[in-house]
Order: sequence, then structure tokens, then C-alpha cells
Amino acid sequence: MGVRAAPWSPQMSDATITVAPATAAQGETVTFTGSGYQNEKVALWLTYPDGRVKDQGVRVAEGAPGTWSHTITLDRRDPTGDYFLTGQGLDSGRVAIVSFTVTAGNPLAGASTGEADLVAIPLVVSREGVVQLQGRGFAPQEEVAMWMTESDGRVWAIRNLKASDEGTIFTAGRLLTVPIAAEIGSPAGKTYFTAFGKKSQRIAITHIIVVAEAQSEGTP
Repeated sequence: MGVRAAPWSPQMSDATITVAPATAAQGETVTFTGSGYQNEKVALWLTYPDGRVKDQGVRVAEGAPGTWSHTITLDRRDPTGDYFLTGQGLDSGRVAIVSFTVTAGNPLAGASTGEADLVAIPLVVSREGVVQLQGRGFAPQEEVAMWMTESDGRVWAIRNLKASDEGTIFTAGRLLTVPIAAEIGSPAGKTYFTAFGKKSQRIAITHIIVVAEAQSEGTP
């Protein structure tokens, strides 16, 4: 990913990064401002709550204070928790780090008023079970993004699907099958599934109850 590790003895005292807002919801925009660098290129990278690192490219620090700015628009599927943005001057070696918190956003923000539905079968499933999903009400032939949000806030992408001419993403006879757990199992509690039409902007959400032990199908 092109991430650059900090040197063993970075000059951290002369560089700072501020963030606004310090707490942002999924789907919102966060702005960073760095200062105290030389007139140099500054490499940036973002560390997620689960330890993943994403390269944010390079910004150029300018002027006497050596300032730069960077903006990130959070995805609605980004996990909640504490994030860190790191900036390292490629000439000076100066490093600064700032933290910010991502909270759960409104999954319906920006969605159209058209109706879309998503159904999960069964409603109650064990941690190593399988769920079938059926959706309808999307635009004909549009691409529909799907993801799963577990009760602990972790988000997992599910493959994108193409809606039919009737706007369904699955037919009654061919449901999408999603394994709840591959190895360690999902945490017990409510797990949400989201389907988002990229053209229509329609969104549909449903949930299941994940239980620690095998349980008969039914309502919680």
C-alpha cells in the first residue's frame, strides 16, 4: 500500500496535526491540518480501529509554518472506533499523529424516497450458521452494494449484485446465501445486512439475531 514507516528517531516535537471534527459519524467528512514541517512532501496514512492501514498519499507542506491540509469522507461502511492519521515529512523525518473517533451514522442519509426491501431467512441463527437474503424495489439492472455489520461494529463487504429488470436482486427461488462465520464465528447479538442501490440511491436494511448456540428458526 505504499505506507512509509516512521524512522527510529522521528522529530515529533516540531510537527502537529489537528482534526475537525474530532468525532464524526459514518458518511461525514473529516479535515486534517498539519503544521511544523519543512517545505517538503509529507506522507500520510490512516490506521483503522482493527489495525488496518490505508495509504493517504502525499501532501506538500508550504510556507513558514510548513502547513498542509487533507480531507477524508468516511464511508458508511467504515467501522466505528478510534482512528489515527499519521504524517511524516519525507525530508525532515518529522512525524505527527492525531486521533479521531468514528461513530455510527444514519444509514438512510442520502437515500431516495423509493421503497426497497431486504429479507433475511432465518431471523435467528447460530454463530456458525448460514443466512439467505432476498431484496426487491431497486432500479432495473442497477448494481447493488451489500455489506454486513456485526454487533461489535465490524463491517464486512458482501459481493455486489445486479438487480433484475423488475428491480429485484434475488428471486424467490434463488436467494443469496451468506455464511455468518468462516472460522471464529460472529459475535452474539444483532447483525445487520444493508443493500444500497448505486443508481437509485435506495437502501434496504434488515437484521438477524446471532446466538451462541444452535437454535431453532423463529423470532427472538
